[in-house]
Amino acid sequence: MIKYTLILILQLCFFSQINAQFDDIEFEDLVYYDHLKSVEFIHDRQFGELPIVNLKRPASLLLKFDDLEAGDKLYTYRIIHCNRNWQPSELDDFEYLDGFNGEEIDNIQYSAGTLQDYTHYELTLPNDDIRWTLSGNYLLVVYEGEIDEGIPVISKKFMVTEQIASIGMQVDNPRSVMYLKSHHKINLTLNLLKNRVSNPLEEITATIYQNARWDNVQSELYAENILANQLIWRNNPEVIFGAAKPFRNFRFFSLKYVTDFIFSIDLEKDNTYILLDLQQSRKERRFIDDFDLNGRSFSRNDDRPNTDTQSEYAKVIFTYEQDWPYDKDMYIIGAFNNWKALPAYKMDYVEEDRLYYKELYLKQGYYDYFFATSDGEVTSTEETEGNFFETANQYTAIIYYAEYGTRFDRIIAVNHVQSEF
Repeated sequence: MIKYTLILILQLCFFSQINAQFDDIEFEDLVYYDHLKSVEFIHDRQFGELPIVNLKRPASLLLKFDDLEAGDKLYTYRIIHCNRNWQPSELDDFEYLDGFNGEEIDNIQYSAGTLQDYTHYELTLPNDDIRWTLSGNYLLVVYEGEIDEGIPVISKKFMVTEQIASIGMQVDNPRSVMYLKSHHKINLTLNLLKNRVSNPLEEITATIYQNARWDNVQSELYAENILANQLIWRNNPEVIFGAAKPFRNFRFFSLKYVTDFIFSIDLEKDNTYILLDLQQSRKERRFIDDFDLNGRSFSRNDDRPNTDTQSEYAKVIFTYEQDWPYDKDMYIIGAFNNWKALPAYKMDYVEEDRLYYKELYLKQGYYDYFFATSDGEVTSTEETEGNFFETANQYTAIIYYAEYGTRFDRIIAVNHVQSEF
């Protein structure tokens, strides 16, 4: 009894030290300060998907961001190994990294000929200074200043997979009549191939993402059955997603002409104003299969040769017609703000005009987005967008293996499927 009590105390001390070490970090996708804009974290070969790389195949991730305070700043970065619940694992840096944390981001460019001055930063991972050696969840943290004394300004999740098992995925209609015309159900089959797992129903879990979103993920999903060397997720009631509608979107690659969903572009001496078309709730509107990029956003400039440093920032004006305000707050959400109902994206209700209004400062490019309501705890697009089962969505399954006796969660398989009805 004394032995086990001592072990428990040591474990609690260990986790207390870990938590204290990362007290100033949020283990989620987050931009901590408003002067950092246009943050993109992308795979070099798979645009728009979750940032996932194969442990054994050469591929890289690219982090890009603009500092609107401009000038020269020291930005450093750190990579933290996490468990499947996105908390720091028990591993030390040397156990999962070849190289050292704390290197400087030295790929820097300055804006040229733009109304808004900014400095553009880029970081490619892995690189000559650092690379990962294990699979699992990781958090990239960017600091202003040295990592031991600086402040965290950006955190981004990414994943490394071993791909030693194979996943079968299918998008199906839910069994419940209540969700039949509005939701998607995901069926999974995991083939362990030649891998030996002592207790697969307890050591293996699945996580499923819709359109690379972090806000409505289904995690900690245990298989219901095992047949031969296959695990099956088929009747789990948790594995359903509201199908939503195609994303609202707009693009301003050029400031010389308006495109779909843009009402006007006003070029003034000190600012550019882009007024989007007036929007309304789509909850009761019939399904229309509009083009979208499954929630993605990216920078692009067709007026000048360098998107990164010669793109303008504009004040983009969103309006949403509503006779009476919702009983919850209204927000604009998308990949560009990590799907979060943040104060900077909260819309104001203008009573005399009977509409919601918001102005966002965005870089030239393409933007998918939704309107959403939030009570401070739950964010939902049910009232503003509605759900329709014919909506095309991409689903991604991540398989975690918490092998008995190890101190971290491996990722052994990843797969994607597109819904088509």
